[in-house]
Amino acid sequence: MAQLACPYLANYCNITNDQNLFSQADAVVYHMRDKINIKQAKKYRHAGQRFVFVLWESPVHTPKLKSYRDFFNWTMTYLLDHDIPHDYGRFYRKDSKLDFL
Repeated sequence: MAQLACPYLANYCNITNDQNLFSQADAVVYHMRDKINIKQAKKYRHAGQRFVFVLWESPVHTPKLKSYRDFFNWTMTYLLDHDIPHDYGRFYRKDSKLDFL
């Protein structure tokens, strides 16, 4: 299991890159700049499992996003109105007040 540098998520999530645990996961996070095998993911996905679209970069620099239409349930990007807003290295609860420096 990977070490997590986020106290909020560490209290609620087990984070791993062990693909053998795919079918047990409540959510699977996909970074859009990495290769995604959509056919295999759909084959092993279980009812209620969430697929999370993660993008650290601007969408302008990520080709072929339309091919993932209806694949993801949640988004995690730098935009504060997305399901899981983050900036590099930080995560926030959607319902929490964000303090900016």
